Amino acid sequence: MINYLGFDYTPPLKKYINLLASGDRNDRTFLTRLDPNTTGYFGGSLEMVSNLLPDADQTKAYITISLLTRILWSLVPRELVTSPLPDFKQLAKKSLSKFNISNDVDFDNLISDLAKIFKRIRRVYLEGRLNAKSLNLDNKLHLDLFKYQHKRCAICSYEFDLDQYRFSIEDDGIEAFPYFKQDNELCLSQTFRQPELDHIIPYVLGGDMPDNWQILCKSCNLGKSDYINYMSVFANQSSNRLSDLESLTYGKRYAVIASNGLFGDAISDHIFPGDGKFFRIFKKSEEGFLTSMNLDSKYC
Repeated sequence: MINYLGFDYTPPLKKYINLLASGDRNDRTFLTRLDPNTTGYFGGSLEMVSNLLPDADQTKAYITISLLTRILWSLVPRELVTSPLPDFKQLAKKSLSKFNISNDVDFDNLISDLAKIFKRIRRVYLEGRLNAKSLNLDNKLHLDLFKYQHKRCAICSYEFDLDQYRFSIEDDGIEAFPYFKQDNELCLSQTFRQPELDHIIPYVLGGDMPDNWQILCKSCNLGKSDYINYMSVFANQSSNRLSDLESLTYGKRYAVIASNGLFGDAISDHIFPGDGKFFRIFKKSEEGFLTSMNLDSKYC
């Protein structure tokens, strides 16, 4: 049993490790967007301390995922990076033995899932992100994903022009296409629209395969960075510096848009090809600062 504040974290940890190891695209997206499905997996884990938190299932799920991530990293042994030829399953079994759950009916599956994550961590330790896939629309898997996303960014729903992939001057730090803002819209100092291949769950934990891929515009990808979910971005944006409170960053923009929770087939409920619309950022109150609580996104 993995006990914390009187709650057994063994079931949610098993589910979390399984999602990271072999969850499908929807499972992984639920996790990053804190979808109600995610709440079903993890939300109840914080009932012991719910009186200390805002009454929001998403907040409970976020805090739980943060705790589970800390537990997961505590399982990573030093031998994983120091041994010349690590036995991943043996290391996973040894790491889990501290929790006295070897009699669990799913223990063997849990070992296999954790070993898979250990392999990814080892690969990143040795190679960095050097061999991570980049977007290549000549690759059928990438092209199929591009079509599945209706040729749009999976976060802000911006509709790509293929020329933005084939040729772009964004590599020089210049916007490839001018940005025309709407009344009262908040814009980044530079909004980049080149499509990029992103890993839904960070590469080090989620791996590099089709179920962990999505295509984002460069601005959304810069904002998402290597966070597991958008509330992690909100947490990192907290600051007492007025300059930060008065500016729109890639992180704030991504987090506010991602909190809408639209992805995959759900996008087709609100878009039409060639409509020229995408999610834009606006202030809720003109008097307030540019904090997450005072920002909203609208598809227009």
